[in-house]
Amino acid sequence: MENWSDVWYLYAYPPSDRLNHALVDGSIDRVFTTPVLRHEQLLTESVSESTSLLKNQEAEDLHITEDKDGLKCLIKAGRMRRAFNLTTQLLVKMGHVPNAPIRRAACSVESLEIWNCRFQLLIALEMQDVLKEEAAAFNELDAPDLYFEFRSQFRRLDYRGSVIPFQFRLIHAEIPRFSAQYEHSLSRLANLENDARQVFESMNNDAHKAVWKRRLEAVRLTQARVVYHMKDHISSITIYEELLEKTEDVDKKKLIMDQLLRITMALGHFKFLESLINSKIGDQVHKRTMWAVFGANYQKALDLLNQSSADSTETCNNKAICYLYTGRVKEAVEILLAHRRAPVPLMKNLYTIGDLASTNSADIRSQHFSKHCASLADLYDPAQLRVL
Repeated sequence: MENWSDVWYLYAYPPSDRLNHALVDGSIDRVFTTPVLRHEQLLTESVSESTSLLKNQEAEDLHITEDKDGLKCLIKAGRMRRAFNLTTQLLVKMGHVPNAPIRRAACSVESLEIWNCRFQLLIALEMQDVLKEEAAAFNELDAPDLYFEFRSQFRRLDYRGSVIPFQFRLIHAEIPRFSAQYEHSLSRLANLENDARQVFESMNNDAHKAVWKRRLEAVRLTQARVVYHMKDHISSITIYEELLEKTEDVDKKKLIMDQLLRITMALGHFKFLESLINSKIGDQVHKRTMWAVFGANYQKALDLLNQSSADSTETCNNKAICYLYTGRVKEAVEILLAHRRAPVPLMKNLYTIGDLASTNSADIRSQHFSKHCASLADLYDPAQLRVL
């Protein structure tokens, strides 16, 4: 690795018991971790295929380099399935396939970055079964060969810390929630929080401490999400409240407030929701709108939304829903059609409401999809949107 003096703090991590025992025994360079692909079949780029059929022309191709930079380019362009396919191709070249002779070597720093990207894509593509199967080889991320000081090539350069990217650890901690052992996520996250706090407290440079403070926040946000999916809504609210109080970033505070609003509205928690509405944190018009929706006063909510200058897809969706519930189906369709962007949640609302408003809803779906498909991330199958 180049410029270690500039990046060492990103890889800092407390040594595991397994590493300490291995170093006492005097053994280094032994391979413990040998992950392999369990899904080598390439995914179909369904959005591109649907675009070609609807427009009767080939979808625009992206010319990228087959490396980490190419992965970033594909993800930025929303080509998630092609990005996933590229992780498959790269890991095959690196020998991460069953019975490959090259697997006698430890995972390289570069291959772990590809695995990290692949696991994020597996979550985004909702391929949790593949994620669980492929991540199993990493066990508890405590194997000696996952640390720099266990590898002679780095040891002689005095590198210390974990070769595992921190985002990888976050994903690894969350994986059990997709299985019957979902409570194991909580123990992994607790250990991750303790380790991250230990590193944070060891940092002397303010910029380095800021990075690890954000990482600690990311762990807490993941904990809140996990306990929410475990139906422990009170614990989830408690964590979000703590983060709301401690977080200094204004945009992050707004996101946390919005999540708290959604949870409390879903629970019907009147008193807590009222306290959130009266808080000075967040967009006041948005909060008053949600309060009106909570009370089923859709006309008041619509009046508040129309006063707002916000042009987000969330605002557009909320207006459409309020139009729908006040009996103005045509206006709901028109406002969704007119919006400059069309992420999938907006498309789903438009196509569902369109079925109520028009006899030619199939044409509306096809025309709207054709107009916006170039900017649509391929996380969803167009067949679910009924555009073909």
